[in-house]
Amino acid sequence: MEFDLIVIGAGAAGLSVSLRANQAGLRTALLDRHLFGGECTHSGCIPSKSFIRAAKHYAQIEQRPGNEAFRAAMEAVAQTVDEIYGHETPEKIAEKGIYTYTHPSGVQFVDPHTVSIGDQVLRADHFAITTGSSPYVPELPGISDVSILHNENFWDLRQKPDAVCFIGGGVIAAELSQALARLGVEVHIVERWVRLAHQSVSGPQSDFLQEILEDDGVQVHLDQEAVRFEGPNRLICDRGPDIEADHFFMTLGRRANVQGLNLDRIEIEYDDEGIGVDNTLRTSQPHIYACGDVASRHKYSHMASYQARIVVYNILNPDNPRKQIEDDIPWAIFTEPELAKVGLSRGEVKARYGKDVVEITVPAENDRFITDHKTTGFLTVFFDKRIDQIIGAEAGGYHAAEWIQLLSLAYQQKMTAAQVLETIFIYPTYSEIVRKACQKYLLQEKG
Repeated sequence: MEFDLIVIGAGAAGLSVSLRANQAGLRTALLDRHLFGGECTHSGCIPSKSFIRAAKHYAQIEQRPGNEAFRAAMEAVAQTVDEIYGHETPEKIAEKGIYTYTHPSGVQFVDPHTVSIGDQVLRADHFAITTGSSPYVPELPGISDVSILHNENFWDLRQKPDAVCFIGGGVIAAELSQALARLGVEVHIVERWVRLAHQSVSGPQSDFLQEILEDDGVQVHLDQEAVRFEGPNRLICDRGPDIEADHFFMTLGRRANVQGLNLDRIEIEYDDEGIGVDNTLRTSQPHIYACGDVASRHKYSHMASYQARIVVYNILNPDNPRKQIEDDIPWAIFTEPELAKVGLSRGEVKARYGKDVVEITVPAENDRFITDHKTTGFLTVFFDKRIDQIIGAEAGGYHAAEWIQLLSLAYQQKMTAAQVLETIFIYPTYSEIVRKACQKYLLQEKG
């Protein structure tokens, strides 16, 4: 069959690309080897937030559930995933007019304009590769003797563990370690760097993250590297004590899903980190695009959706393509309290703006934080004092991912502190902390 666009991979990026392309009138096919919905629906965003909600419930009532309650929590997670997936099945997507194909053998390029999936051979004018990523599991000595978890198989657990050790201290480790600790599991994090989530957060945010995890009982081992396993339950590190656990959860990053696509055959440039694209998301074959985890260092579903918009626009407007912005994407870590960021990082603003940057920090102490007894946290906003413009923000606090959204809008629309203050803030809300930061800046700089 012939199509205007074939999308390979039905995760967050692939669904977004295919739905937008179809709405724009392109004859579109969406292909995958497995379940539609991808990592976010089945093993990432959706199950993790459902699991975090269950753990939060037990933390609030100050109870540690037994095995039956743990099993019930995991079953509830599975039900939530099924509910979300119900809107993303191949049948539901096909109802919108998109051609859908699945086969466990996956998709292979036959030539630059032809792919095969199962016994089907399909041709298209354009392609979007959106195959996502998978957890990286290193070949440590003794690893075959221990129970290894990652974000794909963790959700199969139904027996509550006594102890879990996370190897790697990034976002997944932060969120799930806190949730497990709140459910009464002994939890360790082994991180080879000197601070948690070092690739994502600033020093103050990392300190904040470590403090809240340790408050919930997570044992954090920094500047430690996993060396080998001894027997079924013991991890040996290069420094510090050995760690015993029922399961060892690998959170050492992700690898792009490029295997089996026959990219070499069509001369697409790629490596373990992903497919190479330019700032319009074109690959080395100009009619083939790539977006989402398979082509981005920011492996977030909202980044995938943002890139999907660019891909479809550029297919429709090849003479006037849009360029992606990859350095200023908002994100959050959904611990409790949350961490969030938008715009340039602390290091970037100081390097780029020097003496022209003003850093304003306010504590999470407005009236809504006080009424809810949630005064742990802070907001730091960076301003360019030459034009009073917001150039970045980072936060830690309850519902930080929600109130950072206002700063995300302000940053993207190049708003000044005064323009933010012209907004009428509902009282009492957590987001009033944004008004407080802008007010403090103007009082300090303008008097």
